[in-house]
Amino acid sequence: MTHGLNPRSYLKESDLLKIYRKADNRAKSFSDIDEKLLSYGEVVSACAASKKCANESSIKRNQVLFWTYHHIGDLFLKKNLDHFEQNNNILALEAYQNALEFSKTNIEQTDTLKKMRDIYLSLEDEDSYFRTSSEMARLVDDALKAQTFLELAQSATSAEKEAYFLEQALKFVNKEDLSFLQKCKQKIVLCERLFEIYQKIGKFNKASQIKALQKQTQKFLH
Repeated sequence: MTHGLNPRSYLKESDLLKIYRKADNRAKSFSDIDEKLLSYGEVVSACAASKKCANESSIKRNQVLFWTYHHIGDLFLKKNLDHFEQNNNILALEAYQNALEFSKTNIEQTDTLKKMRDIYLSLEDEDSYFRTSSEMARLVDDALKAQTFLELAQSATSAEKEAYFLEQALKFVNKEDLSFLQKCKQKIVLCERLFEIYQKIGKFNKASQIKALQKQTQKFLH
């Protein structure tokens, strides 16, 4: 027997918040994860049944849908704690991806991306793991981006990925809270490593460009 909500059609978009609150309260009262999922699923169904909710964006509607999809993703991950099924990871990823579409703050996006990244790690999906990590890095303050991309470069599993993250770090060195000379030294270190990588993988034009940037930067140290 299904104990989920049966929301009636509604005219005002604000009703979605009421439906969410009822669904959230009911979900918290259940111990069974599937019952919780059904409750939150009713919020999604209610929005889909309303042309206004489905087609028009608003801060309130987006926030409710973010909460809802985020809860759904968390619940699918929780199911794996009791009995692991790979499909739960896939369904969690889908829910978190939907949550991202309705997120409005860097904190919401970072939290969601971190959970997605952890799933990709468990799935051994290296490309998606690094893509998600890169998306997270772009959300940090500009002053921290260079260091964040540098850390990703250090954990990269291929020369191409390392070069990509080092290039991204290079773009944000000037944003770091460092003196001008420190920034120049940091750029030179990055250029030296990039030059080595591009020489190794046969990208000689890129190597030449990086060497030129390195020489230009070194002039400021004399």
